[in-house]
Amino acid sequence: MTSYDATKLSHLSCLSKSQMNRKFKTFLKISPKRYWERHRYIHVCAMLRDVGVPLSEVADKRGFADQAHLTRWFKKACNGLTPKQYREALVERIA
Repeated sequence: MTSYDATKLSHLSCLSKSQMNRKFKTFLKISPKRYWERHRYIHVCAMLRDVGVPLSEVADKRGFADQAHLTRWFKKACNGLTPKQYREALVERIA
């Protein structure tokens, strides 16, 4: 799954959407959508550590419509930091 889909998750779990959301939140103490966003963020950050991977490829492999979509999403998830700034900060730390 490259994006969060409550219908697919509820179908896979053989539960209604509301039941699946409730059980998921009870078990993991986080909503399925929030869990998916965290999972996506972790994987985007991991891909950004590889400076040889273009941002457009990161966007494509993580299910974003394009690089601009990735940048908008990342800025919201990372307190205003763009993927390029995140990558530059990592390179600075290493150097």
